[in-house]
Amino acid sequence: MITAPITTIIHQIPERTPMIRRAKRFVEMSKMSKQQSYMELMQIFDHRAKQELCTRAFAQGQPNADRILAESFSRAGNQNFLNQMLYVDVKKYLAEDLLVKMDRATMAHALEARSPYLDHQLMEFAATIPPRLKLRHLTKKYILKKALRPYLPKKILHRQKMGFGIPMGAWFRGELEELSGQVLLSDTALRRGYFRKERIQQMLQQHKQGQRDFGYPIWSLFWLELWHQVYIDTPSISVSSAEKRLLKIL
Repeated sequence: MITAPITTIIHQIPERTPMIRRAKRFVEMSKMSKQQSYMELMQIFDHRAKQELCTRAFAQGQPNADRILAESFSRAGNQNFLNQMLYVDVKKYLAEDLLVKMDRATMAHALEARSPYLDHQLMEFAATIPPRLKLRHLTKKYILKKALRPYLPKKILHRQKMGFGIPMGAWFRGELEELSGQVLLSDTALRRGYFRKERIQQMLQQHKQGQRDFGYPIWSLFWLELWHQVYIDTPSISVSSAEKRLLKIL
């Protein structure tokens, strides 16, 4: 069991590197249930972060993300926790996030993309595979790697997973630092009454000083405000001045 003093010390360590950030989250999640840990990892803003950020009026009208994910877990039934997570991933993270992004990105360039591992027959078969063949000790995709071992070089088969992440943390301490503050703390943004000015200022300052890594939260708030400027504040779709400056920087 993690003692309170150690937890307090961990919270005070600046998140200067991704490794430190992951270590701090690991300590925090060690006190949670498996399901709570999963929900913590799946949200950019957890319940506590939303309470600190959102105004009371805005928070009252927001859906409870924990409850939505908990409902998906309940529909997964009484089975192994790995299979429960995979079920929730398919129903939420995959269908409502990853596939949406891919569809928008490809269709914007008149492309049709297909994910071969999502063939319905393969998905149905994968659902019947015992958990011990999906994850064995620290080996993920165990049976897939075993099946492809005769056909792929070892360096490919066991290469570290490479996502499509972008260096948001570095951007908001560099090229986008000034612009993010101008956008999120503008009179236009604050008049919406969604978020507490003091909390946004604190997030920007702590991120700038390297005390916390708020790259993803700032990115989400940044684009939410630009979305409002384009689709809510103006009668027709146009590119805002902030977006034009952003495109020049990137």
